[in-house]
Formats: sequence, structure tokens, C-alpha cells
Amino acid sequence: MSDLVHQLAIDLGPRIATHLNNTLGIDPETSGRLFKQVTPLILGGLEKQLRHQGLEHVNQTLTKYAEARADNDIAERFHAIANDHRADPGLDGLLGDSGLIASKLFAEHFALDANDARKIIPMMAPVVLATLAGMRDVDGPEAADVAALIQEHGDGRILEDVPGFLRKGLAKPKKNRLTGLLGQLLMGTSR
Repeated sequence: MSDLVHQLAIDLGPRIATHLNNTLGIDPETSGRLFKQVTPLILGGLEKQLRHQGLEHVNQTLTKYAEARADNDIAERFHAIANDHRADPGLDGLLGDSGLIASKLFAEHFALDANDARKIIPMMAPVVLATLAGMRDVDGPEAADVAALIQEHGDGRILEDVPGFLRKGLAKPKKNRLTGLLGQLLMGTSR
């Protein structure tokens, strides 16, 4: 997971988890895992957009979502999307069919209602995109170079193999219960 995705998960994760729970009944742990998969997809879509259509188009995308910052706005957006049967996991072309594929995989992996799973990306994306727009729009030396952020943390190639990307990210890490000196003694090995 990139540093930017990790920081966004820390900054936005709890708010998104609260709102996903309130609107779709998704528990906070699942919300956190979903956020860590959706955010790289969004960054990948932006990177692909930057590569093929240029920074001006990326800035238009960010500006479109720039107002989705306040908690009350997030709650309103989430409720509106929860009631919208036309919610687009492809984000008007930013993710394309990859958003729909990801939604189907989320439904399967987390045993979510397929209609609810289709709404996860459209709910999370405005918050992530508005945060990136806010990083861009800060005056002074703290202003983020959005193109550099996207190039560093986005990988448009993941949109070409969404199932492969999500399978890696959603797999639970195997835990080695016997580690260290005690494990070596019990296993009969030494260094």
C-alpha cells in the first residue's frame, strides 16, 4: 500500500466507515478493507487519465468533486447514492468497466448485496477526489503537485487486471504462529 493510500486511510477511513455503516450497514473493518482497495483504483484511474488525457482533464475531475469535503455533505451524498439505482461504479469513465468488475468482486468477497456493492465506489470516490483537490488547492508551499502525486501513487495498469489486484489486496495474510527463538526450538531448527 502506498504512503498516500495509507495516509488517506488514516485521515478519511473512520468517517467513511461511519457513513458506510449508517447507509449500507457495512461494518468498520470491512469498510477499512474496502477503502484500501478502492483508493488505489481511483488513483489508477487518475494516472491513466493523466497519461492519456493530460493534467487539465485530471484537474476537471478533481474540481467536479471538490465540494465533497464536509461531514454533513458526505452523509448527504452517501444517502443520495444509497437511494440511486443508477449509481455508476465506473465513475463516468474514470474507472470504466473496472469499477463494475471491482463491485462484483466486493459483493462476492464480503457477501454484500450486489446493489449495495455497486454503490461503494461512487460513495468513496467523491471523498477521496475532494481530498486530493483540497491538497491541490492549498495556497503556498504546502500545495500538492497533483500530477506528481498521481504519478508516484497511481498505477493505471491495475485497471487492466482488477481481479488480480483485488485478490492480492483482499487475501488475508498468513500468520506464522511459531516465530522467533521459541518457534525454532519447537520446530527443531536453529540459526
